Amino acid sequence: MRIAIVQDYLRGGGTEKHSILLANFFHERDYEVVLMRFRPGGALESRLKAPSIVLQPFDTRLNFLAPGLFKQLIQWKPDVVLCMGHEANLRVAAIKRRLPGIPVVGTLRSGKPLTRRLFLSAKAADAVVANSNWASQRAQKKGITAAKLHLINNLLGFNIAELAPQGAGADIRREFDTKDDDAVLINVAGFRRKKGQAELLAMLSPILNLGGVVLWLVGDGPELERCRKLAIVLGVAGAVRFTGRRDDVFELLKAADICVHASRTESQPNALIEAQSAGLPVVALDIAGVGEAFQHGHSGVLIKSNDTAGFLEAVTMLIRDPKVRDSYGRAGREFALAKFDDGRNSLAYVELFEELVGPEL
Repeated sequence: MRIAIVQDYLRGGGTEKHSILLANFFHERDYEVVLMRFRPGGALESRLKAPSIVLQPFDTRLNFLAPGLFKQLIQWKPDVVLCMGHEANLRVAAIKRRLPGIPVVGTLRSGKPLTRRLFLSAKAADAVVANSNWASQRAQKKGITAAKLHLINNLLGFNIAELAPQGAGADIRREFDTKDDDAVLINVAGFRRKKGQAELLAMLSPILNLGGVVLWLVGDGPELERCRKLAIVLGVAGAVRFTGRRDDVFELLKAADICVHASRTESQPNALIEAQSAGLPVVALDIAGVGEAFQHGHSGVLIKSNDTAGFLEAVTMLIRDPKVRDSYGRAGREFALAKFDDGRNSLAYVELFEELVGPEL
């Protein structure tokens, strides 16, 4: 089977990680696969092991520009095309026109509004993969048939056995000037609008001001400087560590105590899955499909989207009660490793492709 994955740019987001994970998985199992991407480079490019075609001759910094996409697809002759991310999904109908008879699979992986253009693209697809029940149900309410929708959960993307060597947590705490007995709250997300770092700073400021609690904000992006200034205004700059983008995220998670999440754009946030795999309890706002990424009352606490006091109360409870924290952490690890298994969820894509094109390919 020849599989073409279309993705605009290998920035540091969850969809881009999944494009790479899937491409590598197919490649390692001897499927003919190519990742066609609009822009060269990107923070995640070094992780890609599968063959790749870059459409822009140089980086125009325009995510929507895909010169020669249809020509490359026609020349490559895929048996199935998988569109990942916003820009690729907007081209589903056009790909269907240029490659008649070739199944095209769209994806719905975001908590952002399902615009008319994305809706029409999803309708044109032969199948649509949603990564959460929430995303699937929203699409059905918009008019996408249940028969076209397929739920495939996210991939964890970590080889647990190879990560977080013994003693790494202490080294990382020293790097970030964090005491051994400090309670470390951690958030991993790009600093972009609606990712929630500013909201976290505001909600957590009462306990960050008391001492003994430190917030690690992992990531970079256009909202970073605004959040640095906000931390100063709130008087919590001394308790906040802006780590920048890191390649050792799992090690940072292992060195922390509680994962906090306030994004308003997620369908199934990878950050919560990864945090649980590292044994962290989760406190998150109930937005879109966030509640499907962990087990409320078992591996974390799901808070109503407007309940600032409840969010702070849940974090404070976990800081003060190590037994509950440890119990949630163990349950979360088991849940993450079971529900978001890389092999099983990657094979679910293969099974879908075989449904569409036939297993003999």
